[in-house]
Amino acid sequence: MDNQTCVCDQCGTTFIIKSCSRIRKIGEGIKQHLLVCPRCKAEYTSYFTNEVIRRKQSRIRKLFVVLRSARSEKLLEMYKKKIKEAQMDCQKDMDQLRQEMEAPLA
Repeated sequence: MDNQTCVCDQCGTTFIIKSCSRIRKIGEGIKQHLLVCPRCKAEYTSYFTNEVIRRKQSRIRKLFVVLRSARSEKLLEMYKKKIKEAQMDCQKDMDQLRQEMEAPLA
């Protein structure tokens, strides 16, 4: 797996994205996952989660565990398909939550 990099808009530092550097609770079970520049400490929103999304992420992690233990090609393909569908469903929810959280207050 290739390491992804990010360039800070504030100071121009390029840094490797390992995982979210910080998680901030927003309220009502919503968490904002942030990347933080190691040089100037500028924060960038990576994604938002709520309880439903976290349950879906947990299910995806469990499917990956089961995938690793699958012995037949048929089972491998079935679990790969389930994982892809679950990831697409989770991403749809994450995109919708991000739009809600970043929408200007009227």
